[in-house]
Amino acid sequence: MLSILIILQFGYARALARLTIATEQDVNHQLELQVQILESHLEKFRLLPVLMGQHGDKTKWIPSSSNLTQTESWLRQLNYISGAFDTLILNEQGHILASAQSLSRSMYSENVLKQLASSPLEAKLGRQHLTIEDNQSLYGFSSLYRLNNYPESILVFMVNLEPVAQSWAIATANLIATDSNNQIVMASDQQLIGKKLLKTEQLKETNHHVISHIDLHTLGWTVSAQSYIDKQSIIRFTLLSSLLICFIIIGIFTLITKRREKLLLIQQKEIQHAQELEHEIDVRTAELRNTNERLRKEVSERILTEQQLKTTQQELIHSAKLAAIGQMSTNLSHEYNQPLATMRTYAENGLKFLRLNKYEQAMDNFERIIQQTARLGDLSKTLMSFARKPSEKQSIVNMYACVEEAFMLVQPRVKSKKIILKHQVPKTAKVYGNAIQLSQVMLNLLSNAIDAVTDAQHHLSSPQVLVSFQITEAYIDISVEDSGDGIDSANRDSIFEPFFTSKKSGAGLGLGLSIVKDIIKSHGGKIVTRQSQLGGACFTISLPNNNHN
Repeated sequence: MLSILIILQFGYARALARLTIATEQDVNHQLELQVQILESHLEKFRLLPVLMGQHGDKTKWIPSSSNLTQTESWLRQLNYISGAFDTLILNEQGHILASAQSLSRSMYSENVLKQLASSPLEAKLGRQHLTIEDNQSLYGFSSLYRLNNYPESILVFMVNLEPVAQSWAIATANLIATDSNNQIVMASDQQLIGKKLLKTEQLKETNHHVISHIDLHTLGWTVSAQSYIDKQSIIRFTLLSSLLICFIIIGIFTLITKRREKLLLIQQKEIQHAQELEHEIDVRTAELRNTNERLRKEVSERILTEQQLKTTQQELIHSAKLAAIGQMSTNLSHEYNQPLATMRTYAENGLKFLRLNKYEQAMDNFERIIQQTARLGDLSKTLMSFARKPSEKQSIVNMYACVEEAFMLVQPRVKSKKIILKHQVPKTAKVYGNAIQLSQVMLNLLSNAIDAVTDAQHHLSSPQVLVSFQITEAYIDISVEDSGDGIDSANRDSIFEPFFTSKKSGAGLGLGLSIVKDIIKSHGGKIVTRQSQLGGACFTISLPNNNHN
């Protein structure tokens, strides 16, 4: 009985932990999403009163008895264009001088209007939240504008938070936004808006509930999200975990029992065999004893030989493992240099954009980092496929995109060395193959070409690397040419061999062209080298023209 209770308690703890983690992730995701919806809804109105107060023909905005109709007409147009709930003009005391909507002025809180009017007078951007009839939530942004010979006025945009409230209402988690006075200003349950959240009623995290908070400092709000863990799911997971543990224990006990029975049976057979053998030895003659002695010597020699064979076999297996690990480590270190450098560049750019509050550009750099990490995973699969493993699934590949990607990765080196880099690949160029592998081919060939023009012995006033494209009936040819020293005729037959390199010690592992050859061969193509018209080497890869077929 005690064992069952221990198993159930362990299963319950495991189930609660797993469901708590899943629920926390869901709550955090919903909270971040709904906060983003709220902030994006308000962001487009934040600077609108400031911009409108600084531009335009403000003589039409003067709310006097003579042109009040014209001013309210202008406010209605501005209200329609901006999508605001209402557009107001206030005086310094917070009284409404003109409004875009013909509504009762009593619907707005006098205290809120005073706050909206006082903030711009203190050279601040006014912002206030208020709730009107039917618990409708509004958020106001205000700014001061001045005219010669006229009193200072306040331009106010009232934003309707109903779209945000509708999004909160369909969320599975309970959402509540409170201000600095702990008053509920927004909630997924509309009946809670306007009420004060007492300490005894505040959301608390328990064993069956998960809660998360986000502080919106610009609004002065705290948004909370709470969700509960389904008790039935906890029970179900507890039972499944407990049953699994029971099955494991029963299986282990059964294996131990069977093993013990087998050992006992073997011991009995050995005892019986020993008794029979001893009886035979006593009965046999001296001749049989001599024969038995010779047999014992032969058995000892065979056992020694078998042990030596096993030792040799283990040493060979260990050596093969070390060789495979060394080759894989070398390939990865060679192939990951360019993507890792690119990821660092994107990360540094992202930090700079964040410091400059350029969030869109920063997000773009971080998304590129995510793409590079995915590409590193694909590259590791590609390197493993070189050892005569089946090729990955192939499809239509845009060669223009592959060339552009390779150009982007080598661009820092090109700029630092002042190399002229260009290609003639059309945007419609397509082949059938693996996009990651073909991108790696272009990257390796371009890297070798850049190294060639960089290490050229003769002085290059304008080092060049050119990628050309040509289509024939049977093949699609892509050539990479450089203006370097070219390939020595003595090395022409060895450049595609693994670990062969003509570079200085430590500058390369000699795997690039070997990998390129393996990839092109797996695509049913070929690669040749010749003298380039630019003066250096020219590598031409020919891929089957499946589009022609």
